[in-house]
Amino acid sequence: MQLLERYIADLDAIEPTALPPMKLLQVRTADATQLARSLTQRYEQRPSDQRREKPVIVEADASTNMLVVTADPEIFDEIRS
Repeated sequence: MQLLERYIADLDAIEPTALPPMKLLQVRTADATQLARSLTQRYEQRPSDQRREKPVIVEADASTNMLVVTADPEIFDEIRS
């Protein structure tokens, strides 16, 4: 099932050239890995048209406790806050 979910999620994937710029966020009071997982789940629950128009990719760098965020500026500001 997890493999199928991954393939289905890829159907909504945006071409890398259409992605907004990547930004880094230092996390001070939480675990970046868990936070990235939580944010990813939240933004994947949006309707597919919103996911296509404003894609969000949140990854964690555990060694520096930073989030690597690729998102529309409006959504990035929401994540940052």
